[in-house]
Amino acid sequence: MSAYLHTAPADYIVTGSWSEKAVAEARKYSANINLAASGKGPNGYTSVPPVAEWKLNPEARYVYYCANETIDGVELDVVPDTKVRGRMHRRASVGNPDG
Repeated sequence: MSAYLHTAPADYIVTGSWSEKAVAEARKYSANINLAASGKGPNGYTSVPPVAEWKLNPEARYVYYCANETIDGVELDVVPDTKVRGRMHRRASVGNPDG
């Protein structure tokens, strides 16, 4: 992770075990991590929260999400439109040959 990304705000969409691990790892290096959305409910991770419910930081330099949460069986099948020009997506894809 570059020094710039250590200080820049970042949004994380947590939809399963892999993205939960990613946000925990990111917080080791930056205090500027925003949990923008979580799909965790009483029965664990079962869905992706609707984009309208995401609490994105307009200053975030990137949005992290895991497109295929293989442990929990949750898949995000489209690239989310975060409506911020120039914002990067940091997409993790676990076990998905198309990702």
